[in-house]
Amino acid sequence: MILSLAPMADITHLGFRRLVAQFCPPDLFYSEMIHSPSLLSGGHFEKWYIKTYTEENLIWQLTSNEANTIKETIPILLDKGGEGIDLNMGCAAPHIVTTGAGFAWTKKPKDEVKLLIQNARFAIDDYSKRTNKSPKILSVKMRLPSEKYEELYDFCKFLVDLGVERITLHPRLQKEKYSKPPHYEYLEKLKKDLPIPVFGNGNIKSLEDIQKLQKRFSEVDGWMIGREAVKRPWIFLSMNGKKGVEIDALNVVSMFINLLKENQPDEFHILRAKRFFSYFCDNFSFAHYIKTKVLNAKSIDEIIPIFEQYFREMPDDRIIIT
Repeated sequence: MILSLAPMADITHLGFRRLVAQFCPPDLFYSEMIHSPSLLSGGHFEKWYIKTYTEENLIWQLTSNEANTIKETIPILLDKGGEGIDLNMGCAAPHIVTTGAGFAWTKKPKDEVKLLIQNARFAIDDYSKRTNKSPKILSVKMRLPSEKYEELYDFCKFLVDLGVERITLHPRLQKEKYSKPPHYEYLEKLKKDLPIPVFGNGNIKSLEDIQKLQKRFSEVDGWMIGREAVKRPWIFLSMNGKKGVEIDALNVVSMFINLLKENQPDEFHILRAKRFFSYFCDNFSFAHYIKTKVLNAKSIDEIIPIFEQYFREMPDDRIIIT
C-alpha cells in the first residue's frame, strides 16, 4: 500500500513538503497544482512553484485549460527531478472549472481529452528517450464525473488506453462538499475493472481510517492524504505505526515559518502562512481564537509571537502526542 501527500493549492509548496519530511515523508509527494500556460509564459513567480529537493519522491501536478502547452511544460518539470506527471482533472473550484481546467476535462469532447493525454504521453516518453533516464509515470487525479459508474469506467478506460498508468479518485461529485462522506465503493469497482493502480482520496484522518478502508476495499493500491496532513504534518509517523511521539507545536510553527521564508517569495508568505494555520490551529483547545489572531496578522513575523503568547496561556496545548 502506497501513501501519498495530496496536491493542495497554496499549501504543498516546497516549504510545506520539507516540513512533512522533517517528521516522516510519505511514499510520494505531490506538488501543488502548476498551471501549464503560466509556467510557459515565464512569469515572475513560476520558478517558486517548481522548486524541489533531490531527496523527495515527487509527482508534479499539472493543470491546463487546453492540450497544446503540455508538450513544452513537461520537460521543464522533469528537468527539475520527480517521478512523473499527474494531470489535474479533479479540481472543482468554480474559477478553475469555468476556464476549462480541472474537473472540466471530464466533460469535454473525447477528441480534446485524447489530445491532452497523447501530448503528455509523448512528452514523457520523449524526455526519457532523450535524457536516457528511467521512465516517468503519467497519472490522473479526478472526481466522479456523475453518479453513473458506467460513465466513470468509460472515461477511465479511455485514459488507460491512451497511456495513463495510475488514477487517483476522489470519489465525490463536482458539487459535493467535504462534509459528505466519499463514495468509496466506486474505488473498489474501478480497481477491479482497470489494469492499472488505483488510489483513493478523501476524509482520511488516521491509520485506523486506512485500516478500515483497506479491510473493506482491499484491492485499492494506495491512499492520498490531504487536509489532515496540513493539520498534522507529522501524520505519516502515525501512519507508519509510530505512536506516542511527542510533538512540540511551537517548534512546528517555527519550522514552518522558516521553511516558508526559505522556499517561497516574500509576496507569498502571509497568504500561505494563513492557509496553513487555518488547518494547523485545529489542534488547539481555542482553535477559533488563535486562527483569528493569525488571520489578523499583517506580516509573517507576527505569527511566532502569537503562538508563544498562546502557549504561555495554554501550556497544555503545546505538546501533542501522535
